[in-house]
Amino acid sequence: MASCVAPAQPVASADSESVNAVRAAILSYAAAVNAANPEGVIRGMADDIVLSYPGTPDSDYVTLASSYREMMQPRPGIRVRTVPSFEEMFASGDIVVARLTWTTTTTNENTRRESVRKMKDLQVWRRDGKGDWRLARGMHYLLSNSTTDTAPR
Repeated sequence: MASCVAPAQPVASADSESVNAVRAAILSYAAAVNAANPEGVIRGMADDIVLSYPGTPDSDYVTLASSYREMMQPRPGIRVRTVPSFEEMFASGDIVVARLTWTTTTTNENTRRESVRKMKDLQVWRRDGKGDWRLARGMHYLLSNSTTDTAPR
């Protein structure tokens, strides 16, 4: 799992145990996306999650669960790899806030095209009654989106 992490020096609060637990949850999310495992992605979400993406209405748990299950259906020749870069994390009690950048690369081996999307993300994680960390709020901002032809010239 460590291979899906870009080198970064996150700024963390004094509550390093909570910060480390949430960092591990974010890395688990990335590993689940890279493995096309929607249940692994959904597992880390709070029941009352609100996630915001540019240009779309806010998404709740039901919408997100359905979207991830649909999006991660096997697609021959398509590979998706997402990598988080941690910028800042801090904890206060049962809340951890994480600021990071996601780089998601989608490779279409059929058309020999690759698209790379970079998004800023501000996440709020909350510890549930069992002591597990769940993503409660997330807000993404598009930084860049590019497509290149990967066919040999």
